[in-house]
Amino acid sequence: MLKPPLPGPGLDDPGNDDQPALDPSARTIVARNLRAARGAACLTQAQLAAMTGLATMTVSRAERGTLNLTLDTIQRLARGVGVEMDTLLRDAGPRREA
Repeated sequence: MLKPPLPGPGLDDPGNDDQPALDPSARTIVARNLRAARGAACLTQAQLAAMTGLATMTVSRAERGTLNLTLDTIQRLARGVGVEMDTLLRDAGPRREA
């Protein structure tokens, strides 16, 4: 039997305005950058999968941020879309002041 969540505010609580917004996860950053790079390379997910030896579902899940990618897989995807690996890992989102 599942236990109910603990009461009280948390980081996911929309009413918890005093907490800073969490930075996007690494998966989200890679997903966003991979979609953009694949689009710029004019490749379909199936084409990228064939070029990298990955399953189309792997490319799809990587672009949705639902797959915990290894560094080797990120490198294969980067080469497939013609960018350096750090391009997929770089967070180009808005920066907050510390």
